[in-house]
Amino acid sequence: MAMIKFDGINFNWDSMLKEIKKRKGEEKLQPEMEEAAKKAYNEGVPRLKMQAVIETFDVDGIENESLLLSVPGQGIEKIHIGPKTGYLMPAEKAAVIFCTVGSPLVDLMQQYEEEGDYLTMYYLDVLGVKALAEVAEKMRRHVEEEAVKNGWGVGPFMQPGSVDGWTVEGQRDLFRLARPERIGLRLNDSCFLIPRISDSALIGMGAHYDSSKVGSMCHECPRREQCLWRRENAAEN
Repeated sequence: MAMIKFDGINFNWDSMLKEIKKRKGEEKLQPEMEEAAKKAYNEGVPRLKMQAVIETFDVDGIENESLLLSVPGQGIEKIHIGPKTGYLMPAEKAAVIFCTVGSPLVDLMQQYEEEGDYLTMYYLDVLGVKALAEVAEKMRRHVEEEAVKNGWGVGPFMQPGSVDGWTVEGQRDLFRLARPERIGLRLNDSCFLIPRISDSALIGMGAHYDSSKVGSMCHECPRREQCLWRRENAAEN
């Protein structure tokens, strides 16, 4: 088990604007949009509390579209994945990961929403999503490095709700295994993470994986065609 804290981000407010310009197909945005982006960046960055937790389990096998994990002191846990469980068949170990940017940024977003400043709120959300992507990327690298130590490869970054047949309710299983309440996370009644700019994932590791890099599951996501993130990240298609 590891709980990891991250300091600093690798982008500035201008890079946030570049993505908006790309999305809108415009070379220049309105001055108030630029000011809102600067404001969101300057106020939001100090409120980022980027953390992750990772737990790694031995894989005991695959049974009826479920992953069997050996949990110390508890025996075998059966995690239903669905028809895409095959992505985990080469796995000897599975890493369960939770990432978050923390609640202070989300609290600030709520403050601006209550004040009716939706533009600043929007850019705070952009900031949070980009920061979360950096945390997730660092956790991918962490898993890759652990796999290399064993001479193994790695599977894709599999997330409940983004894999055909594995609904968001699957977060309940991952939550039980990784215990991310240690980094301030909880699940609501719909199995969404609170605070909301957070995510979870499952990554397989083993000698029979061909890749040394954790890949994307975008091609399996039921929301593929509607996903703005995918359209703006062609390398992940």
